[in-house]
Amino acid sequence: LKSLKSTQSKVSDKIKADKIKKTSLFKDDEMVNVVVEVEQDSLVDFFEKSSARNMESYLNSNAAVNAQTKIKKAVDTVASKVVAQVKADNKKATVRHKYDTVFTGFSVKVPYGELKKIQNTKGVKENSFFFAKAVEKRCFFTKAI
Repeated sequence: LKSLKSTQSKVSDKIKADKIKKTSLFKDDEMVNVVVEVEQDSLVDFFEKSSARNMESYLNSNAAVNAQTKIKKAVDTVASKVVAQVKADNKKATVRHKYDTVFTGFSVKVPYGELKKIQNTKGVKENSFFFAKAVEKRCFFTKAI
């Protein structure tokens, strides 16, 4: 059973990587901005699970402070892992923005060829990263926000 799970995981990773490569409009070393969603509830998710009557009262509660602390820690941890993985390949990675209200994640500027590593990073929500901006010139994606 353990080897079956391992094989299943390897096949899944290969399919994801192939999908990225087949839809490529970029060279592997070309810098792209992607938004990465993290496996952590957002502030809105925490609010919806609370007994607060409205968002304003929730935001003034200790529960919201605790949720924001948990969210920040999750985003910082995953963003740090992503940057470290990319830099381990002697490539640049820059976290540009962090998100916590409607969804939990961050935007990062990385070489296109590093997307597979990001997709497979522990804490990154499966199939959840996307290019930061669509423009007509490139059909789907752009290099700058």
